[in-house]
Amino acid sequence: MSSKCLFIVWAASLVMVAMIEVARGAAVRPRRSDDGGPLQVVTERDEVARGAAVRPRRSDDGGPLQVVVENLSQQVNILTAKMVAMETLTGTLNKMAAFQAQSGVSKIQTIPNGFLLLDRAITNVGQAYDTATGVFTAPVSGLYDFQATIMGYHTTGHVTAGIFADGNRLAYALSDNRQSKSFQQSTMRVVVHVKVGVKVSLKNVDAAAYDYFGGQYTTFSGLLVKAD
Repeated sequence: MSSKCLFIVWAASLVMVAMIEVARGAAVRPRRSDDGGPLQVVTERDEVARGAAVRPRRSDDGGPLQVVVENLSQQVNILTAKMVAMETLTGTLNKMAAFQAQSGVSKIQTIPNGFLLLDRAITNVGQAYDTATGVFTAPVSGLYDFQATIMGYHTTGHVTAGIFADGNRLAYALSDNRQSKSFQQSTMRVVVHVKVGVKVSLKNVDAAAYDYFGGQYTTFSGLLVKAD
């Protein structure tokens, strides 16, 4: 049974208890000093005889019991509205995903066609990026925006990398230091629809083992733009 159903059952039980308590109190109410007795009854009959109108009891005259029930109903409505708002907020938070990763070392070493392991998550909303493997697993199906920047280490002539989703390459980048003899960064970006459970990663796409600058020079990020 869901938490909402349990809450409704609890509220209904509370109303029933209140009704029983009010009925019990009315049944055992002691005689008060201001109860008129026979004399008051005679007086009331005289008033009726003199033509005084006695207002009939209306259907909306609730008495103590109805007041208690109405108060409890208002509280139930307020709490129900708060629960709905919390469930809506929880659903929204569960559909949020964003990450920004970089390496905690100055030089990233890879094997041919191997992963670029960026083990430091600067941002990891939804905890869908795994710093142990460098892989992002889509928590929900939807439209995603992925981006990566690479920089080859100074002892490497050039480096390549690609963004992959379940083994399929979505984007490609090349950082070439051979001509300028300087440090060149290269950035790639892809906006793509991804299904829940798909694994997205950053990999070396060449048959050679490359070294990349770590830290803020080589990064990988992703953002859920819109969930299905």
